[in-house]
Amino acid sequence: MAGDWRKALAAALVSCLLAACVGRAEPVGPPHRMESHALPNPEKATRLGGFFAAAARAHPGLSGFDLITSGRTAFEARYAFAHLAERTIDAQYFLWADDATGRNLLRALLDAADRGVRVRLLVDDLNRPGADIDLGALNAYPNVHVRLFNPFTSLDLVTDFARVNHRMHDKAFIVDNAVAVVGGRNIADQYFSASDETNFRDLDLFAAGPIVRQISDEFDAFWNSPWAISVKKVDGAQPTEDEVKAVATRLRAEVASTPYPFKTAVDGADLERLVDSVPGRLVWGKGTLLFDAPDKPATGVPELADQLRAEVHGSFDRELLLEVAYFIPAERGTERLCALAAEGVRIRVLTNSLASTDEISAYAGYMHYREELLRCGIELHELRPDAAFVAREWTWLSASSEAELHTKAAVFDRKKVMIGSFNLDPRSRYLNTEMAILVESPELAARVAQFIDKGMSLANSFRLELVDGDAVWVAEEGGHEVRFRHAPVTSIWRRLKADVITVLPLEELF
Repeated sequence: MAGDWRKALAAALVSCLLAACVGRAEPVGPPHRMESHALPNPEKATRLGGFFAAAARAHPGLSGFDLITSGRTAFEARYAFAHLAERTIDAQYFLWADDATGRNLLRALLDAADRGVRVRLLVDDLNRPGADIDLGALNAYPNVHVRLFNPFTSLDLVTDFARVNHRMHDKAFIVDNAVAVVGGRNIADQYFSASDETNFRDLDLFAAGPIVRQISDEFDAFWNSPWAISVKKVDGAQPTEDEVKAVATRLRAEVASTPYPFKTAVDGADLERLVDSVPGRLVWGKGTLLFDAPDKPATGVPELADQLRAEVHGSFDRELLLEVAYFIPAERGTERLCALAAEGVRIRVLTNSLASTDEISAYAGYMHYREELLRCGIELHELRPDAAFVAREWTWLSASSEAELHTKAAVFDRKKVMIGSFNLDPRSRYLNTEMAILVESPELAARVAQFIDKGMSLANSFRLELVDGDAVWVAEEGGHEVRFRHAPVTSIWRRLKADVITVLPLEELF
């Protein structure tokens, strides 16, 4: 599912030139007359606001963070805090699926709306949910407001591809402007290890303190931009009150009748224990939100990438750890990484293997630079689809599923860490809007480094070596190292497809 948007965009290549596809675009609507904004002064208006404001006062100028590595915790954090919301929930996602996870979290939003909580849901139009999640009806539900980023028609894929090719890839879940979850996960079963087929290895950050205001400011900028259009304007007809009730009833019935591997029945005692336990788990550090402006499709300015370079420049000289789903450093990025390696920085990268990736074209883009990176001393690791952590750490439903990598994280000298939606590829840099949190905290950086180190073990990934100028994959089988001259666990047709894509001029698109 994560690669569906790439396939949709690629289908339009037959009708446009590459220069037009990656060009700048114009917004689809006028600025909103009905603006809305995050809850002001949450420390005075809500219990969560007051509780976490008090915790932040003990750490002046710092924000509190907790690393979310498991699908279960990632779901429960969103679900439980949605039930704790008193005034506002703001959710911004590239993809919100019409599956068990998507419906459970939507039910939590509707339950909050029934309590009088204002819910704002901003979803990229490329991956609109269908069937049981009728966004028009949700938008007409009391206290719920739904907007689509950069909506388009099928005809636009041909006539206005320069605009359609720019997507909102950001991911944020904000409750009462007091706490937030930001990271790599979209809302769908496979991002929460709740699928019995394929699941993603991913990372989120739970955040409290001053950083949440920054995240809310980012959300407001998108929500009130001319690129975000009310679903009512896009879909036209306004649902009747009976139709809205029918959609909500059907959604709740679907949730009640569909098994789900995580706890969805929470009571007051559960929520009290959660709130009381969170501050003790937080790591406090200086947090900075990095994000692209909503008008990036019109300006082409890679603000997040430029901010990141400025923030970390000169701040590390020993080690760079990267874990990214799509790793296409391009010529300039390859030169920079190799220059760092020449200066003595140890650089290790974990990305998808050809067997684990959900998008062959992205792997093909990485293949173009793989040998050069190995020659200059970059250490490359590729996730195994049969990674050992699947059986040990994922839920009963997904214990036999295959693994794919969806994380976007970097650790600098084990002092600073970045987690968010930003891949190291041209699409993230130039086309999509992205967001990430950069945290200055040796403790949090050490936790993320441990997570990446574990992913790089031979039980979980292939280690690449250069032999006679060609890449060789090192794997562990039966306690012994074995080597492969071609991408392991792949068919000749999959390898051939990657080879063909490598020679096509598609890097800017994928």
